[in-house]
Amino acid sequence: MKKIIIALAVVFSISTAAAQDGATKAKADHPKASPEQRAQKTTDRLDKTVALTADQKTQAYKLALTKAKKKDVIREKYKGKPEQKETAKGEMKTARDEYETALKTLLTPEQNAKMEEKKAAHKAAAAEHKQKVSPEQRAQRSVNKLDETITLTPDQKTQVYGLALTKTRKMQAIREKYKGQPEQKEAAKKEMKIIHEDYRIALKPILTPEQAAKMEACRKEHHKGGKKLHTKPSVKESGIPANPEGEK
Repeated sequence: MKKIIIALAVVFSISTAAAQDGATKAKADHPKASPEQRAQKTTDRLDKTVALTADQKTQAYKLALTKAKKKDVIREKYKGKPEQKETAKGEMKTARDEYETALKTLLTPEQNAKMEEKKAAHKAAAAEHKQKVSPEQRAQRSVNKLDETITLTPDQKTQVYGLALTKTRKMQAIREKYKGQPEQKEAAKKEMKIIHEDYRIALKPILTPEQAAKMEACRKEHHKGGKKLHTKPSVKESGIPANPEGEK
C-alpha cells in the first residue's frame, strides 16, 4: 500500500503540466453558448417546470434573451477588472431580478406557485450541501460513483480511494487557503481545476482501456449536460438548477 501511495504521488507531480494543457484544450473544445442558445435552454427548462403555453414560450424566450445579452455586456464591461467584481455581481443581480419580475407577470398564479416551490427546493438543497462532509466520505463517494459507472475490481477500488482522498484533502486545503478572500476566487478555481485534472489523469493507468474509454465517454456526456463526473455534487448536480429557470 505504501508503494502505491508513493507511486500515486509521483503521478500527481508529473501530471500537473499535462493537466493544464488538458484544461486549456477542454475549454477550447466547448465554446461558450450564444445568448440565443442560453435563452432557449432557459425557456426549455422553465417549460419543464411550469408547462408554458406556445405564446408564453415566445415571450419567455424574449425575456431570457434580453437577460442573456445584458449579462454578456456586463461580463465584457468588467472583463479583466477583478477589483470591480462586486459591482459586476450587483449589475448581474439587477438583470436577473428584472427578468424574474417580468416573468411573474407572464405566468399564471399556478405557474408562479410552481416556481416558488422550485426556489424553495433549491434553497433546501443548497443548505444540505453546506453541511460538512469529511474528505474520507467524499473519497468513498467518488469510488462508489466510479464503480457504478465502470465496475471496479477490489484492488482498483483501493487505489481509486487513495487518489480520491488525496484530491479531496488538496481541495479542502485550497478552500482553507482562500477562505475569506473573495478577490482570490479565480486563483482558487484555477488550482481546483488542476487538482481535478490531476485526479482524472492519475486514474487512467489504474483502469483498463475499456474502463478508461467508458469513463471518458461518460465524462463528456455529463459535461454536455452541465455536470461533472466523480466530484462532490453541487446544487446543479442535484438536479435543481441554480435559478429555477435554469440559466447561469
